[in-house]
Amino acid sequence: MSAATTQLIFVFFLLISFHNFIFNVDNSNYVIAQQPVNEKCNGIPSPNAMPNQLPFSNGNFMLKNIVPNGKLYHIYYNSSDNLNNYFRLIHVYGNASEMGYAYGTLMANELQIFLPQLWSYLENNFVNGTIFDKLPHWLKQLMSDIGLDIALDLIYDVTKEYIPNHFIDELKAISLASRVDYKLLTKLHMLIEVTKAYGSMLGCYRSATQDGNTIQLRSLDWFDLNSPIKNFPAITVYHPNKKMAIKTGNVNDFINIGFVGWIGSITGMSSKQMGISEIGVSLPDSSFGEESRFGIPYAFILRDILQFDITLDDAINRITSSKRTIDLILGVGDDKLQSFKGFQYSGSVAKVIDDFNLMPNNRTWHPLILNCVYFAIDWICPGYSKVLANQIQTYWGGITAETVARFIVPKTQTGNLQVAIYDLTQMKLLVSFAATDKEKNDLRKNAYERGYYTLDVRSLLNESFKRVV
Repeated sequence: MSAATTQLIFVFFLLISFHNFIFNVDNSNYVIAQQPVNEKCNGIPSPNAMPNQLPFSNGNFMLKNIVPNGKLYHIYYNSSDNLNNYFRLIHVYGNASEMGYAYGTLMANELQIFLPQLWSYLENNFVNGTIFDKLPHWLKQLMSDIGLDIALDLIYDVTKEYIPNHFIDELKAISLASRVDYKLLTKLHMLIEVTKAYGSMLGCYRSATQDGNTIQLRSLDWFDLNSPIKNFPAITVYHPNKKMAIKTGNVNDFINIGFVGWIGSITGMSSKQMGISEIGVSLPDSSFGEESRFGIPYAFILRDILQFDITLDDAINRITSSKRTIDLILGVGDDKLQSFKGFQYSGSVAKVIDDFNLMPNNRTWHPLILNCVYFAIDWICPGYSKVLANQIQTYWGGITAETVARFIVPKTQTGNLQVAIYDLTQMKLLVSFAATDKEKNDLRKNAYERGYYTLDVRSLLNESFKRVV
């Protein structure tokens, strides 16, 4: 880190400390006072919301490219009626640098299109839009004063020492292969650390589900549907080699569900029959304590759970022992233990939540449900939490991935950008993405309204480099 950068970081955080001292700010309460209320949490889902009865698709796989250590498919929902409804499926193999270089080679053209579009959108909306409104007022003001570009670079600089080397190696390899600026890639990953990624989650298991399967939801309500993110959905299937297990003693194949250029994890499943979920918190209570900017970005913690951890207990240990940063709700499911745990997560708190100590503790809109842990949109979001709870209770004892997709999610109206539902017992994934700009005639814009792909995760994880679908 250069002397000039160190000085900028010092000034940045000195200003934060000075502001908090002058105004006697307690960060744990100040977040609520200064942030606009999550708009959704002012209301409730539409009482007229309809089930999603669209057919599921096994996907029409079309091989687009093969390079050393990597393959790219386009997966079409229905090849006969809409060639614009597809997502990218990327397989990468090897160590961090090899997987990154393969990814960058396969996705070079799309990275060169997407990242400048995203940056332009962010700069325009930083001044005129609402996508940063959930930031504390003082932080938004500081970012406005020094510029979004510098602010994201500073956040990367203060977190870099906590980021494991395999992430840096992978990003550098992507940059080298794609000829996309490395700093632009790091800004993308700091963006989600700053803005968080909102949505909903549930984990139901044992007596709550049909046949006792472990069912997990992660819906993503992030940005509006004018952002270019919706045009670049992607699933990456990672096949790391055994050399990456030297430090941990174990390494897993896993799938990472997101968008082009994204190597952190907010949605995904691993070969150990584990899944992750995440919700950004803009409406915490005092039990969260304080946030921090000095720690490992949460999306890298979640990906390391997928890539290295064997059991839910490993994930609990990783989350509670890590140097954490911002206010979140995390979720980890593990079919081997027939269990799902939520986590109240911040710079100073890591509390494990189950179906007996469900938080927030308000039983009028967040009731206990045996063998289910669930959160809707935010920490304090009564209107949506109550609807999600009612839907879970309605289907309790017979919940399946299909039930969640057809009834629970559309009635709760969560997942504008992406919905992923895991059956961790059968290793099946149901996934839906928002309509792209090329689908202008499709009236169903939100992911929760659209048709789902159903994917055999075991088959994806077991696909060798030589095998072509």
